Amino acid sequence: MLLKLGGLFFLLSVLFWLWAIFDCLTSDDRRVRNLPKWVWLVVVLVFLEFGALAWALLGRPRAGQLVSGGKRPPQPGGRPVGPDDDPDFLRNIDNR
Repeated sequence: MLLKLGGLFFLLSVLFWLWAIFDCLTSDDRRVRNLPKWVWLVVVLVFLEFGALAWALLGRPRAGQLVSGGKRPPQPGGRPVGPDDDPDFLRNIDNR
């Protein structure tokens, strides 16, 4: 039983490490916290699970975090997500 749990923990730690590498690579450079993105990648690769945990707690961009200059990050596909985010929709409300 202990060997099975050890294998499971090993698999989970490898998956967590791979997720951290992928997440670090695909994160926007302007939103990464505390260190430059390439330094975070080196930390995750060298320190394995501890680096992945550090990335998740200290480096990963927070949801809705503003980029430099006080602007929100671009919306997916460059379009507003909802009608209340669309300036054209808000302008045309009075016409309805």
